Amino acid sequence: MSDELDAWFDNEDRWRDVLAELRSVLRGLGLEEARKWRQPCYMHEGKNIAILGSVKANVALTFMRGAVLDDPEGLLEDIGPNARHGKVMRFTTLEQVRQRRNGIVAMVERAIVAEALGLKVEPPAEDVDVPEELTAGLEADLELKAAFEALTPGRRRAYIMHIAQAKHAPTRTARLAKYRDRILKGKGMHDCVCGASKRLPNCDGSHKHLA
Repeated sequence: MSDELDAWFDNEDRWRDVLAELRSVLRGLGLEEARKWRQPCYMHEGKNIAILGSVKANVALTFMRGAVLDDPEGLLEDIGPNARHGKVMRFTTLEQVRQRRNGIVAMVERAIVAEALGLKVEPPAEDVDVPEELTAGLEADLELKAAFEALTPGRRRAYIMHIAQAKHAPTRTARLAKYRDRILKGKGMHDCVCGASKRLPNCDGSHKHLA
């Protein structure tokens, strides 16, 4: 694999110096190097951290979980309108790489922590249609409405989709009532409410063994 990656870098004539400098920085941080998606990928304990690539306009260092990383210096850019998870740092000169070296190092360190914690980008709750029964139920129960709006976007979205999937209005209303207590506790549909789960905050079925 090393020979294959060396050949990849050698073939990148236009950006050879920029790519070589970035490769040196990434490998110097102890990241594992492998070829994935036909490009050099850098990993930590088997988890994908970043990937290198180039186009005519620039060299791109893409962080797989870039959307959850703190970026006080504004080094990361959106990849495109449909990319939710990854973000990219772009370079056109060797000097840019050297000037941003500390920023690259900091971003890699944050990405390693994000992978270890399993941080994820919460999908927006509002990208699915909210059923009328949910809207009406929340408006009629202001305590429930406040608790629902305080949930993370991902948790709200799960409830919205589950309620909306019911074919009949009475069933949609019943589903909201079924989860009222859980929502008031700030829990998602699949969150643990007994505290016995070994996979908190997720439920792993431990409650079934409680006497």
